[in-house]
Amino acid sequence: MLRQALVLWTLVFVIILFVWKGKHDVKLQKIAYSLPEVDSNLDILMTIRATSQNYESRLRYSLETWWKSVSNVVYVISDDVIPEQSLKMRSLLGDHLIETSCGPNYSNPSLACKCQAELDLFYKAEARWSCRMDDDSYVNLPVLKRTLARYNADVPMVIGRITAKPLPLTFRGKKHDIVFPTGNALCMSFPLVKCL
Repeated sequence: MLRQALVLWTLVFVIILFVWKGKHDVKLQKIAYSLPEVDSNLDILMTIRATSQNYESRLRYSLETWWKSVSNVVYVISDDVIPEQSLKMRSLLGDHLIETSCGPNYSNPSLACKCQAELDLFYKAEARWSCRMDDDSYVNLPVLKRTLARYNADVPMVIGRITAKPLPLTFRGKKHDIVFPTGNALCMSFPLVKCL
């Protein structure tokens, strides 16, 4: 139970860190997007967090390789895109492209904004596992499924590569060293998504 609570607080802290870390003139962005209908019987739902600036240089390679075999369970969370790019992406992805009003970059507010859209989609889908990938990641779905099968999806859990070194945090006057999943991919069980 303590471990689950620590994971939950870690994720909440990470989201707060993404929103507030950085320059002092950071402004919270109003999020505008609509979520498509999602199959509610999924074992795994995946999102690719992308930015329109990198459609050609990064996202394209995911879409040309691993995405084709799992396109029914993968959604691309992006920013407002250039109209020509939007038409091209929309024709390829259909309602699996979720265009947000998040900024078109990798700033902390833009990433936190896209994270909110991902969490909303994960909550709506109620998939046993929800995984987010960077737009330059390669996913081997059979290996991912085997890996997730080793864990209990009925308890709040997050799986991913942990931070290189603990992040010091003071909470209620006590100092804690927090480690949390980071890197290009992580997966969350639905009970954890409900907690967030």
